[in-house]
Amino acid sequence: MRYNSDPCGILNRPVREIMSTPVIVAGEQDRLMDAVKEMYKSNVGSLIIVNEGEVRGILTRKDLVYLIASGILEKNPRLGDVMSTSIVTASPDDTIGDVAKRMMETGVRHIPVLNKGEVTGIVTITDIARRITEALLHKCRPQGNL
Repeated sequence: MRYNSDPCGILNRPVREIMSTPVIVAGEQDRLMDAVKEMYKSNVGSLIIVNEGEVRGILTRKDLVYLIASGILEKNPRLGDVMSTSIVTASPDDTIGDVAKRMMETGVRHIPVLNKGEVTGIVTITDIARRITEALLHKCRPQGNL
């Protein structure tokens, strides 16, 4: 990615430039332990639960901590019974700054990117932090600030 001289310019770039693809998805009827294994195998912090192509929920590492502590994980329930249904989404053309603000306002760290209702990517707080840090390092290194 090319950086302009203004590291703040990254905030005005479309989120499609930093979203991760492909997105790991599962069905509402899938079992929790299968989803956990897929998250581990794919080295991701969340997966999107879909039903007939429609986003129905999300399962994150944070959710897994609660499910382990409450003993629910041992029962291996269906994802539809344990997924988070309050989903914050973005479109590919939303700016990185807008998505970062949405994350701060809602406290979520994973935002599915939808194009015409279809999951096309996912943006995490790590994706945003990485791009902002890269832009700052690019700008500040020549000046000897870091």
